[in-house]
Amino acid sequence: MTRALIWALICTPIILRWYFDATEHGLICNLLSQRLVFLDVTFGREETISAVLMKLSADQLVFSPFLLAMFLIYIGAFRAATSSYRFSETAQVIKKELLPMQISGMFFWVPVSLSLFTVVPDHLKIFVINIAGLFYNTMLALKISSQDTKKKD
Repeated sequence: MTRALIWALICTPIILRWYFDATEHGLICNLLSQRLVFLDVTFGREETISAVLMKLSADQLVFSPFLLAMFLIYIGAFRAATSSYRFSETAQVIKKELLPMQISGMFFWVPVSLSLFTVVPDHLKIFVINIAGLFYNTMLALKISSQDTKKKD
């Protein structure tokens, strides 16, 4: 539970800035207005095929690897603080795991992102992202814990 709370405190401001504008009217108003600001400002709010594909590409090829690398660094730091794991091993874990995690994540996030960019109303976007993130983070945690169990055996 503590790890999940700390992770939420780390990644929430980043996710809010990527998808939502917290500077325009303050965070509370922002959560109500639900604007995909960075992506909208960069690629436009229209739902043309080219705009949606550009948003999807940026989301999957820029934001996702960044957030996955942060997740692996966070897990490495937490392991180092609570066990005999050496944090210096995290670079090897990132090198080995980032691409497979990115590819498997695309099977999950591409459909979610496509629906987010095209059919989900603005006032429901944060709900969709949070529910999807809950399922995805649970899958990541299960994958990592199963790898830890295999290493102990």
